[in-house]
Amino acid sequence: MSCVAELRGLGAIHDELQKMGVRMIAVSVDSPAESARVVTRNKLPFPILSDADRTVIREYGLVHKGGGPGGSEIAIPADILVDHDGKILWRHIATKVQDRTDPDDVVAAVRRVTN
Repeated sequence: MSCVAELRGLGAIHDELQKMGVRMIAVSVDSPAESARVVTRNKLPFPILSDADRTVIREYGLVHKGGGPGGSEIAIPADILVDHDGKILWRHIATKVQDRTDPDDVVAAVRRVTN
């Protein structure tokens, strides 16, 4: 599954997660303009925040050094559920770029940690 396919899948569960009190955001190493284009083009119901300098992905240990074009750093695909205090409640970190979370698994994880 590609990044865009995963984002669309997460968009499909957005309303269900919102009913459970979850606010969804995505973080990308793309520029703010490119992130905004992806949201618009794919009609995503949540924002994609730009982390072009990789501050957030470094903080979470999600840097794939040399994995991008020309050996650039890219983000390791991950889904992370964080509470209001910043505590990680659940996460799925890809072992390879194609390893993406099934949206139903995200819903199940939210149910487990919020009940």
